[in-house]
Amino acid sequence: MRGTIEILSRRFVNASVILSSFGEDALLDARSEIDARIQHKPHGSLLTKKYSPAWWNYRVLHRRTTDFRHIHFRAQYEGLMKSACVLQIGGDNYSMDHHKPYEHMLLDNLLMSSNKPVVLWGASIGPPLDSDKVYEQEMMNHLRRFDLILARETKTVQYLADCGVTQNVKLVADPAFLLAPSEPSLNSEMSQFLQQAPIGLNLSPIVSRFREQNVSDWLQTTRECISSLLNSGTEKILLVPHVTVKDGNDYTFMLQAMNGMTRARDRIKILPDSLSASEYKWVIGQLPLFIGARTHSTIAALSSGVPTISIGYSIKATGINQDVYGHTDWCIPIHQVEPGLLAQKVSEAYSKRDEMKAILLNRKREMQAQAHKAADYLADVLD
Repeated sequence: MRGTIEILSRRFVNASVILSSFGEDALLDARSEIDARIQHKPHGSLLTKKYSPAWWNYRVLHRRTTDFRHIHFRAQYEGLMKSACVLQIGGDNYSMDHHKPYEHMLLDNLLMSSNKPVVLWGASIGPPLDSDKVYEQEMMNHLRRFDLILARETKTVQYLADCGVTQNVKLVADPAFLLAPSEPSLNSEMSQFLQQAPIGLNLSPIVSRFREQNVSDWLQTTRECISSLLNSGTEKILLVPHVTVKDGNDYTFMLQAMNGMTRARDRIKILPDSLSASEYKWVIGQLPLFIGARTHSTIAALSSGVPTISIGYSIKATGINQDVYGHTDWCIPIHQVEPGLLAQKVSEAYSKRDEMKAILLNRKREMQAQAHKAADYLADVLD
């Protein structure tokens, strides 16, 4: 969201947004917001106490009526009525490679009925994982109804063109390329560890589903990957959580991995889960090399000029790597991740880190300019 508000503010005077998010973390974000340009209006069901009159009104009386959408999505609809347009900012919501976004489509249909512009903002879109052509065509028909689709990778633009969706599609870059780093207050032990040039590692519990592993097995694989790195010349490893929501908490997962290590514990540390995205980016920017599964952790590294290896579990990883590096050599598909290959890739990246860094610093300005184009395309829709 930070990158998006910067894009909007640069093009539109006194720009402000009403942010209506799903998930329990939306309430936490609302309470901790420090940017006056962002007004939080969390998804309505988060604010409705279970078994209250309002809950019964929604669950029993209106769940299957034509009023359902207005009640279920009242926060989003009320926000739109006060706004010039709506931006669907969830970059993964329509990727189609790990879920079917029927609830988002239901919301879109309601928002589109307002006759105000509805924009898919910074999206990754690729073919369904199960090659369901009927579902794919249903999605293409839905995507054509957006006033504007701002795709964050060339690969998404190409896929949509292959499916006949071109008129409302523009190429941009992920707004996260514009996120400004902010130095956090770290304890002395962590600061000293950071000065020892550890490599950064972000792994997440959610990727287990793409390996057809349970989380426990993926946790053991993670421990083996860490051990392999430490046994292959890596002196220190800093574990970097980047998403710490209740379901899919990087911090909890990597802490379990670290605590299960029986050797070399003094060579591993984990960042606290209390840092902001800007603070995580600052720390990542101090590292000589970064390996990440979470997209925005890798973008934090790429946009800081830090040689980056991506663990790819979605079209977005390969697409972003292709646009930034010009190839996908530094993107390891999640089903190929194993201790030996990861250690080999890290060794190779270390030997080429000056070359990688030069490419990233050269591409940084171009990617940021590409991200800013989103506001110009939006302005054309609003005119």
